[in-house]
Amino acid sequence: METVAGKPVVVLPGVFNPKLFQTGEFMIETLNERWIPAGSTVLDMGPGSGIGAVFAAQWARRVGALDISPAAVRCARIHVFLHGLEDRVEVCQGDLFEPVRGERFDVVLFNPPYLRGEPRDDLERAP
Repeated sequence: METVAGKPVVVLPGVFNPKLFQTGEFMIETLNERWIPAGSTVLDMGPGSGIGAVFAAQWARRVGALDISPAAVRCARIHVFLHGLEDRVEVCQGDLFEPVRGERFDVVLFNPPYLRGEPRDDLERAP
């Protein structure tokens, strides 16, 4: 369990921790109505824990969160439910843009982890 910008975040095994490595926390600290206009549609690519989608939903009319990792999809869905955003945030599993083919978004969030080196296992391979 973590707290990111005042919101509780449950990080499941195999999901990148937005607080521990600071990249997710950094991204959400920069989000505001300038970057996410009120009423906009947002796609959060590779949301991991889903915290970017949760924060974007403060301003956006609709947020799609899309990850290839089943663990990340579960984690993001937990956060959507935990923060009562089922009416605005939809989490899907899939590779890149395939699940949202033909849809258009005003903003695309993509916050890949910034790590050096070769991955040793699936958790490290995800970033």
